Amino acid sequence: KVSGLAPDSAVLLSAFTTDRSGQTFSLEESADLVSRASSQPVYSFWDFHLNHGILGGMITTGRSQGVAAAGLALRIMAGESPDRIPVIKTSPNEYIFDFNTMKKFGIPRARLPLGSQIINQPASFYQQNKMLVWQVVSSFGLLLLFTVFLSISLIKKRVAEARLAKSEERFDLAMKFANDGLFDWDLQTDAIYFSPGWKRILGYADHEIRNDYSEWVRLTDPADVKSSQVMIKLVTEGKLSRYENEFRMRHKDGHWVDILARGNVVLDSDGQAVRMVGTHVDVSQRKHEDQIKTILFAISNAVNTTRNIDELYHRIHLLLAEILDVTNFYIALLDAENQVLSFPYFEDTVEAKPAPVREYTADQSLTGRVVSEKSPLILRQTQLEDMARNGQVMGPLPKIWMGVPIMTKGEVIGVIAVQSYTDINRYSEQDLAVLSAISNQVAIAIDRKRAEDELRDSEKRYRHL
Repeated sequence: KVSGLAPDSAVLLSAFTTDRSGQTFSLEESADLVSRASSQPVYSFWDFHLNHGILGGMITTGRSQGVAAAGLALRIMAGESPDRIPVIKTSPNEYIFDFNTMKKFGIPRARLPLGSQIINQPASFYQQNKMLVWQVVSSFGLLLLFTVFLSISLIKKRVAEARLAKSEERFDLAMKFANDGLFDWDLQTDAIYFSPGWKRILGYADHEIRNDYSEWVRLTDPADVKSSQVMIKLVTEGKLSRYENEFRMRHKDGHWVDILARGNVVLDSDGQAVRMVGTHVDVSQRKHEDQIKTILFAISNAVNTTRNIDELYHRIHLLLAEILDVTNFYIALLDAENQVLSFPYFEDTVEAKPAPVREYTADQSLTGRVVSEKSPLILRQTQLEDMARNGQVMGPLPKIWMGVPIMTKGEVIGVIAVQSYTDINRYSEQDLAVLSAISNQVAIAIDRKRAEDELRDSEKRYRHL
C-alpha cells in the first residue's frame, strides 16, 4: 500500500512486528521493509528505527530519556522533595534525520526544524583523516622547530641546546600522559618504539614492555596476528593507502582489550616503505556498549520469537556467548515460598545437571549466597578453595565463578552464573558489570515468558473442561 502514495503523503511508523500471515519481524526489520516499499518518506518516534531507511522525526532515545530522569533523581538525592519538583513539560526528545534518506527524497537541510541532528553525513577529508592531519601538522611543527634550533646552534650553541632539551622534555611528558598509544616502526632495521601510553593501555609501566616487535606478537590474540600482518604487508607494498585494523591484546591482569590501530607508511625517494607510524586506541568500552545494547534488544525480542520458556533459556545462552565465555553456564530459579532452588537450564563440561536444592543457605552454595545477598558476585581460585574447605561449595571446584541475581520488583527470582575450570582469569569485574546489566532484561523476559506459558496452560485446561 505504501508503494503508491501521493507526493504529498508521509508514513509514520510506530510499531510493526507481525504481518498478516503471522510472520514475526524485529523492529529493525520492520523499518527496513516499510522504508524500502514506501514511495514517500517514513517517519518514526524511535531511535532503533534509525539507519533502517526512515527519514527521522522527533526521536525518542534512551540517552535523552535517561538524562531527563537522572536530572530528577539527582535533585531528589540532593534532598529536594519530589512534591516540589515540577512536571517536565518540555520533551527531551530530539529531531534526528538520516542524510541518506534526505538525499533519496531530495529534502534540503533548510526544511528541517531548527536544531535538528543529521546522521550519516559524508565525513569531510579532515574528519576522515583527522589523526593523519594532526600527525602531519605536528611533524611539520617539530621539524620546523628543530630546524630553527639547529640554525641558532651555529651562532649560540648553548642556547640552542637548552631549547632542544626543553623541547625533548615536553615531548617526553606528552608521550607519558597521552591516552592513546603511539608506535613508530623502522621497517629497514625492524627497530620499533612503543610510547608509554601504548603500554599503559595494556596495564604496563614503560619499563615492563620492551620496544620490540615480538612484544606486540606476544600480547596480541593469535587469531588476530596473522590478519594484521597480512594487512601491514599490503600497506607497505602500496596496495592499501593506510593501515587500519581492530584486534585484541592481552591486558596485564589477563583480560582482553579491543584495540583500534591506525597507521601510515613513510616512503623513501624510490617509493619504498621505510617507516610506519601509527596509534593504538582502546575501543573496548565502545564495543562493549554496542554489544550490550544489541543483546538487550535481542533478549527482549526473544520473548516474541521463542515458543516456550526452555527455548528462551537456550536463546539467552546463545546471545550471552557473543560477549562472554559461557561454556559452563546455568540459570537457577527460586521458589521463594518453598525455599527451593531449581536449575531449569544447565550446561557444564564437568558437572551434571543438579537436582533442586531445598532449604538452601548462603553458607552451603555459591548460588544461595547470591540469592541471600541480592548482589553480583565474582570469586577467584583462592577464595573458592577457602570456601570449599569450609563446605561452602557444592559440586566440582572451578578456578573462577561469577553469578548475578535475576531480580524483578526488588525480589530475587533466580541467578545467572558462569564458571571456568581451566582459566583463573576468564572473567573480570567488567564482565560482572556486563552480566549484571543484562540480568535485568533477562528477568523481564523470563517473567513475561512464564506468564505466557501459564496463560497457555490455563487455556488448554479450559478447553478440556
